[in-house]
Amino acid sequence: MNSFAHYSFGAVGRWMFQYVAGIDTDGPGFRQLVLKPHVGDGLDWIEARYASICGEISSRWWHDDNRVWQWRVTIPANTKAVVYVPSAGNQRVQVTEGTDFAKLVRSEAGYSVFEAPAGTYEFTVSAGERKD
Repeated sequence: MNSFAHYSFGAVGRWMFQYVAGIDTDGPGFRQLVLKPHVGDGLDWIEARYASICGEISSRWWHDDNRVWQWRVTIPANTKAVVYVPSAGNQRVQVTEGTDFAKLVRSEAGYSVFEAPAGTYEFTVSAGERKD
């Protein structure tokens, strides 16, 4: 019998959570989150959930044939997050859920960066003129 508790299985899982789904922490206990997915060719969607000590963190993104990309995130109670929404300079970024709480703080290469307290948020990125 071979063990399935090999480091390589955990490394792939961590890469999927941190890199593809974008769930990461910026300090102990997952109280300050960094949500920064890396969207590339070959994947149409991803959904990940992490049961942190503060509650469930979730990230689900998908895109359609009309070049619209959507991302739904849940930030648990007693936490906050810096949310990096992938966007190019000519794309329009909208907060379509949680609009009262997500605050655009800056733009940087390939991302619109928001700060958000606990809650559920949905971001939509579409081709065309960018509107922050």
